[in-house]
Amino acid sequence: MANIVRIGKYGKPDIYTEEYDVSGLEQAPVDAGLAVLVLGSSRKGSINTPITLNTVRDLENVYGSIDRNMENKYSYFHRTIAKCLESTSVIAMNIVPLDDNLDKLEYKSLSTSTANLNAVVASASYTSFMDTTGFWKRSTENFLTTVSDDAGNTNRLLHFTNIGDKKITVFLIKSKVTGFDVNMIEWYGGVDKVPAFLYKTDYISDYMIDVLVVAGDFTNYNALAVDKIWSKYFNRTGLRKVQWNNFISEKNLTILKLYEGLSLIPYFRDKKNVNKYIETVINIDTTITGLFCAFDIDKMETSNPSGLVDLIGNNLITGEIDEIEFLGYKETITENVSLSNVYLDTPKNVFAFGSTGSTISSIYRPNSPAYNDRTALYAEGYVYNVTYTGSGNTTALSGTHSGLTVSYAAASDAYAVVGGSTFSISSFTLSIASSNYALSSGATGASESFTETVVISTDGVIKNNPSNADLVNGIVLGELTVVVNRDSVTASTVWIKNVTYTPCSVNKNGFQELIVGTDFTVTGAGTTNVVYEFLNTSGTILATEVQKYRRLKVFNQFANILNSSNKNKATVLTGAAFASAVKNSIADTIVSITNTSSANKKIDLTFASATTAMLANGIALYATDNEFIIGTDKAITKNGKASISEGVVAKYSTLYTKYYDGAINTKDFFYENILGSTMNIVFFDVNGDDYIGFSSNMAFSDNDKIIVPESLYNKGKFTITNPVANTTVNAGYYSFLVNENITAETITAETITGATKLYDANVDGKHYLKFELVNNSTLTAYFQDSALTATSATNNTILDIYSQTSNYRQTVEIEIPTGYTVISNKILVNGARYTELKKGDYLEAVVPTDFEGVPKYLTRILSKTVYSGDSSLVEITCDAEIKKYDFNGDYQTNYFSSVDNFITTYKGVTLNGFKIREACLPNGTEDRQKTILQTIAKGTDLYKSLTNRNGINFRYLVDAYGLGLTEYSKQELVDICGRRLDCIGFINMPSMKLFKNSSNPYFLDDKKILSTEFIALGGNEELNPTFLYSLAQGDGLTSVGYFTPNVTVNDNGRPLSVPPAAFVANTYLRKFTSNLVSVHPWTVSAGVTDGRITGIAGLEVSFDDDDVINLNKMKVNPIVSKGNRGFAIETENTAQTSVVSSLSYLHSREVLIDLERDLRNMLMNFQWKYNTPEVRADIKHRADAICQDYVNRSGLYTFFNKIDEENNTNELIDNQMGVLATYVEVVKNLGVIINQIYIEKTGAINSAGFQL
Repeated sequence: MANIVRIGKYGKPDIYTEEYDVSGLEQAPVDAGLAVLVLGSSRKGSINTPITLNTVRDLENVYGSIDRNMENKYSYFHRTIAKCLESTSVIAMNIVPLDDNLDKLEYKSLSTSTANLNAVVASASYTSFMDTTGFWKRSTENFLTTVSDDAGNTNRLLHFTNIGDKKITVFLIKSKVTGFDVNMIEWYGGVDKVPAFLYKTDYISDYMIDVLVVAGDFTNYNALAVDKIWSKYFNRTGLRKVQWNNFISEKNLTILKLYEGLSLIPYFRDKKNVNKYIETVINIDTTITGLFCAFDIDKMETSNPSGLVDLIGNNLITGEIDEIEFLGYKETITENVSLSNVYLDTPKNVFAFGSTGSTISSIYRPNSPAYNDRTALYAEGYVYNVTYTGSGNTTALSGTHSGLTVSYAAASDAYAVVGGSTFSISSFTLSIASSNYALSSGATGASESFTETVVISTDGVIKNNPSNADLVNGIVLGELTVVVNRDSVTASTVWIKNVTYTPCSVNKNGFQELIVGTDFTVTGAGTTNVVYEFLNTSGTILATEVQKYRRLKVFNQFANILNSSNKNKATVLTGAAFASAVKNSIADTIVSITNTSSANKKIDLTFASATTAMLANGIALYATDNEFIIGTDKAITKNGKASISEGVVAKYSTLYTKYYDGAINTKDFFYENILGSTMNIVFFDVNGDDYIGFSSNMAFSDNDKIIVPESLYNKGKFTITNPVANTTVNAGYYSFLVNENITAETITAETITGATKLYDANVDGKHYLKFELVNNSTLTAYFQDSALTATSATNNTILDIYSQTSNYRQTVEIEIPTGYTVISNKILVNGARYTELKKGDYLEAVVPTDFEGVPKYLTRILSKTVYSGDSSLVEITCDAEIKKYDFNGDYQTNYFSSVDNFITTYKGVTLNGFKIREACLPNGTEDRQKTILQTIAKGTDLYKSLTNRNGINFRYLVDAYGLGLTEYSKQELVDICGRRLDCIGFINMPSMKLFKNSSNPYFLDDKKILSTEFIALGGNEELNPTFLYSLAQGDGLTSVGYFTPNVTVNDNGRPLSVPPAAFVANTYLRKFTSNLVSVHPWTVSAGVTDGRITGIAGLEVSFDDDDVINLNKMKVNPIVSKGNRGFAIETENTAQTSVVSSLSYLHSREVLIDLERDLRNMLMNFQWKYNTPEVRADIKHRADAICQDYVNRSGLYTFFNKIDEENNTNELIDNQMGVLATYVEVVKNLGVIINQIYIEKTGAINSAGFQL
């Protein structure tokens, strides 16, 4: 009788197989496509998802080697898999119960654009990166949802996490592969075919990166820079770019994967149709590398270019970005160049001599110089505010004197310039005593003269008795001539007769200049030829000839400069008077130096135009014309002096050279200094509120932004949230609440004493620089606002200029010679000056007014050729119109290098591996094992996936756990098999040792010997246990077999007891590799022929006959020793205990697995065919043929298939349903063989009357 079909039970079209066991015996129970699924636990490897393994190497790559620590806790996942791999492939699944609050992955969100910064490493729950609705699988969609919780990731497209268990470092750089320098139009075959989110003139290579994944942490650059191995490749800022190829070839480096030429264009394929899309390619190897990638396609594929992929620096053109940090790049691209007033009058730069005979004060050393005066107060050999304190230049004595003192008085600000260094000078007193001098004659009345030379030594100290080095390199102040007499009566009495002072560099009024007419002569002053002759300098001059030697030293100072190859950098002052003096470059002067021993030393200067009387009294020479004086409005290259509004920027000044070299450029900026005088500034925190305090009140407005550049710890911008000063929160200060967090030097505050700078960081506090260079010589630096209109900087005595680094961006002066035809995408430049401009770099582009999206600000340089009209010029050709700035006829544009060209080091991203917590792994307790198995229990998503026949196929489920001494032992595994009905589960019973050691339930008899009778009963009930051990319950009982005892194996020389399931599985799997025609998948795997257990050294225990009977009663399959026949499975019981039927035997399930599969495959060909008698007859015919095959192969005794009007009612047909009822009788086996032997008397069998 066919069962009634419940129409509402079948929710979707499919082939449904249902079993009805009607083979039950009408008697009381008596005492009686191949893959393996292994479920277990591993501290390494994929989690809650099946992985197919074909070799032990696969096992070790994914899950590691055998984990003996886990085996000590009754978990044998690795060993079970390894054993099964001896026979077939294994589907392995690591079951891990995770906690979202505790089990987290690190991830890093990366910018792919110069406009946005990489995020810091963050973390989120492991499951937030997974699709956990079935088998857990990595989900880019969930990954993107996770990172979207951080608003800062709005403009970041690329995200990485490390799912592996090892720490990794990832380097991401613009790709070095060739063959992709092709513009989008050419690659895609036309303008209209280029995706809307791409710039038409971009190259394919502009979107390609290389990704290197290595094991370990390679981001501690300080340590790597001094490491014996890695210092070859790293400095303290990162991986040296020039060492990239050597680094990836280093034998000590573990490279997990090197990807070259990955594309940030979604689903991009090269011309060979190879997928280059970064997300796809990287995620193929996640199991190997641990690296999992998510790329936000939706943000990328917009209707217009978004600028979110910018590997070349398109977004940097605004100049507002101080630092780039995207992919593997992290560089400060703004240089903070600090420029203060630089005067010509500095030690080592200024050399001067001369005065008139009547006024021994040089015109170059005024008493009160203005800040912009061109003076010589720091010339070599100059002494300031030191005087000789004798009476005039002579100390005349009368009578007899045994001694006296003379002094040099030094004011508090006295100094001297010696050897290019400035020394503060202290007063000096010299004691002159008659006893200090030894007369050569002992006669009475003898008289003799002695000389005391006083110098400022090379270490800046006034002293007498100088060394020769002091005479040569120091400053001789003067000489004292001391006359010593013997008494005319008593020769032993000696006294000082007189002392005379001859000044050299210092007299009683101060510094003694070289005097025209005395020390030197001047001829030709006021003409184009001026000659200075130093008197009495012919022949050999000794250092002791102090006055002559001084003249010689001055001459040598000038000669060294005027004879040097850098004389063109020097300048002298000329003019009618000092107040109106102008510079005159030595480059315009013909110089002749007379430096022979037979004549006086001469300096012969010939000027391009007549000089003035100013040179008649001496000369001031500046070795390098590096003068820089800040005006309020601008600075210009000029010979005249600076004014308040118009400063000076000399040709060899820092500003001039940095502009010429491209380090400072038009649109660089500095901030207005709003401090008119020095002030104390303090940063402090009160109860979480952040303040900046000033020693004087400040006039701020709401939301004013300020910068305190002299702070060591608080260098960023601060926003004033309340412009009203608080005078009570910090006594002595006017304190203002700020929005940003302050970073204190100590816990409480940072104080800047005597601060000179406070910058206005508001928009109107920025002063931009605009440069004009005329005739390659005269530079004007204008101070302007953001619109490049004039503005003033009134308090800035120092310019802190913020400039993008010169090897990235610089201003380019455009040349337009007569006859040159201007073309929009071409310019001419000075070839010698702009050697760094090269093909592939960029100039600033004109942005179309109708452009939608983020504009393309750069135009690529396509060629660079020598201009035919002037070989000193080169012509630059670009792929779009070049932006040209017209500054009163001075045309400029801006040059930009690609990012990878100007950076010097690459930065890595280190992600820690995911470590499975110990709380998620077996710990040797039943509770923990139960918690783990509950992860796959009925109702869970994993259970649904494991029981979905269309999702996963396996023949045998192999238990890898060793515990299970519970009620309904390992119910979760049994339920999986029961839901599927197309597999058999080999379930490990608890070891006999566990039974023996159990006290609740208790399994020992009165003699303290383990009793299998108690095991069969679940324990000794008389002791009132809290539970009884039992096999599982439910539909899965006919699809599983429980096996015992543990088997013993040789584990590296020691015996090890392990559960038997894997060995049982191998026994069953032998049927599928046997060449015997009599062996079929349903051949019974029991007994010494087909049930042998191989590969073991022994059994945990040896069961006797009573033990086997007890275990057979409870439907457990014991493994026993068969003597010299080896070890064998004794029975083939399923766990069905309530009734004895065909499904009480595992071979019956084997028959049904194959039969039901074959019938299902046949029926799938008829799904959605007509439900007509003809079709039903065809189905029956085919079903009969299938079943007959099983009869022929000893799987079935007989069968009957029914599919007709009787079991396919009109109601079923109207619901588009059909029923094939298949009745089968499964072949039984000789499990018990009874050999009845009858002993007859002699001759009885052969007698005529013998009967059986």
